[in-house]
Amino acid sequence: MADNDNKQSVFTSPPVIGAMITGVVTIIVAVITLSFQASPAPAPQVVTATPVPEVARATEAMTATLTDIPMPTATDSTEPTQENIASSIPPTHTSVPEVIPNITLLYDDVAFTVHNISDTALDLSNLSFSSSTRTWNSTQWGANLVSGLPANNCLRMRDVTSGNRQPPAVCGNLYAFVTVAESVLFWLEGETFAVIYNGETIATCDSNATSCEVAIP
Repeated sequence: MADNDNKQSVFTSPPVIGAMITGVVTIIVAVITLSFQASPAPAPQVVTATPVPEVARATEAMTATLTDIPMPTATDSTEPTQENIASSIPPTHTSVPEVIPNITLLYDDVAFTVHNISDTALDLSNLSFSSSTRTWNSTQWGANLVSGLPANNCLRMRDVTSGNRQPPAVCGNLYAFVTVAESVLFWLEGETFAVIYNGETIATCDSNATSCEVAIP
């Protein structure tokens, strides 16, 4: 009976129980560790990267860039024609100042008349008339007279052999008058005669007509 009591006291003793638990835990840990060491470690996976050539990368980049650019439509690609360009340019209008005659030349087979049809006096001191071989200068009417021919007044020359003739009815006043030889009648020579002002021809008149309107600058 005493021995049984001693056995019970050993297995029921707390230090003994703790030592037994510690031993069991140590055995379990050792078994687990041996199991991990016995299992072979998985082989590492090797990933091989295939290099992309520079040309391929450049082509891919260009393709991506072109994809982002909007392609033109059929309307955008239409080339401008000359008609389209001409129609898109607004027309320009250049106004040409109207030239208004201020003298009328009246002539027949024996007489020649210059009529001031403007509203103001005209300086005709630089005016002359010329055909192929004959010339008449306005100053031959009198330099002081032709420098200021009043409005609706006339200068007149007549063949001295023609006898008396009336000036044109349109002349309000005969401002200067001379008789000349037949060889002076320039407008009877040739088909035309020139009206010259300051050395430049400003008009060409038909000798076969009876009048010619001229604009003195």
